[in-house]
Amino acid sequence: MRTRSEIKMLAKDNMRAQRGTAILVGLVLLLTTVLSVVLDELALRFAHIAVYVLVFTVGLLILFVMGVNSIGEYIKIFRGEPARVSVLFTGLKERFGRKLGGALWMTLWLALWTSVGVPVIAVGLAVLDVPTLATTDMLTVAEMELLMTMIAPGTLLALFLVSVVAFIPMFIKSLAYSMVFYILADCPQVTAREALRLSKRMTRGHKGKVFMMMLSFIGWSLLSVPTLGILWIVYVGPYYETAFAGLYMCLRDNAVNENKIAADEFGLALQENTGTLGNDVTSV
Repeated sequence: MRTRSEIKMLAKDNMRAQRGTAILVGLVLLLTTVLSVVLDELALRFAHIAVYVLVFTVGLLILFVMGVNSIGEYIKIFRGEPARVSVLFTGLKERFGRKLGGALWMTLWLALWTSVGVPVIAVGLAVLDVPTLATTDMLTVAEMELLMTMIAPGTLLALFLVSVVAFIPMFIKSLAYSMVFYILADCPQVTAREALRLSKRMTRGHKGKVFMMMLSFIGWSLLSVPTLGILWIVYVGPYYETAFAGLYMCLRDNAVNENKIAADEFGLALQENTGTLGNDVTSV
């Protein structure tokens, strides 16, 4: 399996060959997200609550599928194949239900794992005797600030540690589910629910690699702050997405090569006389 440095080097080289497309894919998805938020706000302010719920729901579902489509284009960029921005929209009519179903199935499981931490935090609040919104009604910003000053620093630190521990299971599961969108985008024969199972099997024993790939972009993310996100849009974001596309391909091929997952479970076939996958990362 390729190292993280090798994956990032390949990602950088192939992104450079389609830099404009790589930037536009991320930019179009961002602008669509902003438009969705604006429409949500307008509906909330000027329309009936039922209209707001409809606008919010439709916008969210479309963004889920566009997210899958965008990942598919970054996978193409990593492979050195021509990518197209238009696929973000034209791809909406291709297996929309499957892509949406897979995204919602993953979101449901993440929500369930997140809820596991809620009782832990509730117990922590009770043990630490920290007042909550439930016991103080709705607070203004000033009242919230005053409330925070009344809590001892040691208690705040303990509450922070409790919160971190509470959400560790959700974070671990998010690493396990991190390849779902990539499978949905790259393996059309895989069902929505099977995509989650394959992601868990692919990342078993490799969650640390996923986490370290994320961590390796922390510096770039911090550098993007002074530029008001411009650096992220024109360089870091496309680089990040292409690198993760490469990580997905390596994890997929590694799972097949180690006989953890059969190639046909991804809807792929081994090339005759070579023993490699038809769109193996080594072809980049």
